[in-house]
Amino acid sequence: MKENEKKAFDFAADVTKQLITLSTAIITITITFSKDIISNFENNPAKDYLLWAWILFIATVFFGIWTLLALTGSLQPLKKVAKNTQNETVSNTEKSREIDCSINAGNVRIPSIMQIICFMVALSFTIVFGFSSLQNSQQKHNTKSMSNTELQIIKQTTFTIKPDSTVDTFRVK
Repeated sequence: MKENEKKAFDFAADVTKQLITLSTAIITITITFSKDIISNFENNPAKDYLLWAWILFIATVFFGIWTLLALTGSLQPLKKVAKNTQNETVSNTEKSREIDCSINAGNVRIPSIMQIICFMVALSFTIVFGFSSLQNSQQKHNTKSMSNTELQIIKQTTFTIKPDSTVDTFRVK
């Protein structure tokens, strides 16, 4: 195997490991703070974005492990047994031909592409959820600040010459 092919396998494995690490870190952080995050979103559809992000991050890890296994299998494939023209069993090592190893083979390329797609979509869902949570907290803050400036009548008294009437109103939040 050529040196550049070895490097290609190393880089492919490193990228795959990096995406697995980032996915598990994001899952861990969001689950750690999920009680604080989701409590503000009881009736808000933004929490569905976070749920889908978790599912896709888990799929990213799954496809990443599949990619690493495919890379390993491409570097050291199983020995296939072939029959020659005289029906004698001959192994690939006896044929002494070198097997082409590539990261572009379908067994590596498909799970790798799926891993990258799942990671990007999950990251997008996480970002959308983050923006939704910021907007929701700003709306709650604006609602609270508006209610603090509201003036309320606490007591109203009306006097007439006969009979006296009073109306007392008390409101507690």
